[in-house]
Amino acid sequence: MDNRITIYHVRKAGLCSRGARAFAVKNNMDWSLFLREGISPDKVREINDAMAKQVLRVYDEERKAIKD
Repeated sequence: MDNRITIYHVRKAGLCSRGARAFAVKNNMDWSLFLREGISPDKVREINDAMAKQVLRVYDEERKAIKD
């Protein structure tokens, strides 16, 4: 598994693309780049936001499941 948060994680967290795109704009993230390459979890951790935390929970649970 790649060490990036992707649209897969956003959708698995139950969030829609429209809301995620608005979130990206609000947080000065390049949406197109995010769709192509994902984003570092560390950058998402810097954002104090409920959506970010929801996506991080999905990402972290997935990482933990792979390690176990």
